Amino acid sequence: SHGIEVSSYSSGVARERFGEARVRTGELAHAEFARGAFRVVTMTDLIEHVVDPLATLRAAHAALEPDGLLCLTTPRVGGASHRSMGRRWTHYKREHLQYFSPDAVRRLLGAADFRVLECRSWPKTLTFDYACGQFTRYRHWLVSPLVEALRHLLPAGVRSRHFALPLGDML
Repeated sequence: SHGIEVSSYSSGVARERFGEARVRTGELAHAEFARGAFRVVTMTDLIEHVVDPLATLRAAHAALEPDGLLCLTTPRVGGASHRSMGRRWTHYKREHLQYFSPDAVRRLLGAADFRVLECRSWPKTLTFDYACGQFTRYRHWLVSPLVEALRHLLPAGVRSRHFALPLGDML
């Protein structure tokens, strides 16, 4: 397995864990992977961060074997959390350059020569402590105070347990 990460900090952490040769710093669109080098490419919370999502997806397509798979997750515009939170949606972040509805992501994938096998809502798997950190950094008028209050009431073992939460992402 190999990885490419735009953040030099994050790619450094990944290199320490997985080895120097397995992790590159940069964007997939500029990477020089051999054509058909991979059976599977995963893009977890990536496509909303890139300047040119079509170039990134075309690079992924080129790096995949002919019957290879792409697994992509991204925030879902028009989903229940987006509609209910409106302009205070937790995915509205400065570092997110693009947002996609299911139809828009299908069109984009089609333009990059992918055939969409499935598109569905996808929960985030995280710990309560991680969620608390996110709601501290990205404040929400209702959720942030509730999470902070709960953090003081829950035992550490509960706060560090993984759970799935529907935050408005799609797979």
